[in-house]
Amino acid sequence: MCIMSKVLIDTNVLVGFVDKGDKWHKRCVDLISRLSLQGDEVIILDVVMFEAISVLAKRFNEKGRGREIGEVIDKLVNFFFRYITWTGEMWGGVFDLVVERVKLSEGELNFNDAFICVFCYINKVEYVASFDRDFDKVLFIKRIE
Repeated sequence: MCIMSKVLIDTNVLVGFVDKGDKWHKRCVDLISRLSLQGDEVIILDVVMFEAISVLAKRFNEKGRGREIGEVIDKLVNFFFRYITWTGEMWGGVFDLVVERVKLSEGELNFNDAFICVFCYINKVEYVASFDRDFDKVLFIKRIE
């Protein structure tokens, strides 16, 4: 990857970064460190942050670790808030494209992942940091892990 690339971070990397019990935790910490050292432009979409908080809340609740969720969410937000791209105003213009991308993928891409694809295409973001192999089928995205 070239230095100073735009890299969009997917939900599973955010979750793995803050959840020490996640199977990807060490790899996520290493990945975020590597991106920071390389000087890459890190992009986190608001919908990815929303999904990460939801995944963490459900995971910690289901594992009987609900009391820890406040600290974990604080770590997530405090570390990544400055990287959030707020996308609310673009939804009216891309909703149909996102729905079409879900349909074209025959359901392999969920709605948020399809939105990531559309966002990357429109904003010329070439890299997505993710452990989700569905992005490998998107011709204009290079997945890194």
